[in-house]
Amino acid sequence: AIRTVLRQRECRYGRRANFLIGDPVPGTALLCDFPERVIAAVPDIEGYRFITRGNAVVVVDPASGQVVSVVR
Repeated sequence: AIRTVLRQRECRYGRRANFLIGDPVPGTALLCDFPERVIAAVPDIEGYRFITRGNAVVVVDPASGQVVSVVR
């Protein structure tokens, strides 16, 4: 259910990329806020942002612009 909520078209990163933890996210990527219902289910995610790439949800630290987690 959470993946379905996060599959918002505007959060999808369309360029070829294989994001790994610690990688910088390109400045052209639109980082999205997690919806309230996702934060309610996973409180530790609050304050982070995300993009999607294929079937993966890429969690990004907005302060550093780096990938902190990739959920496949």
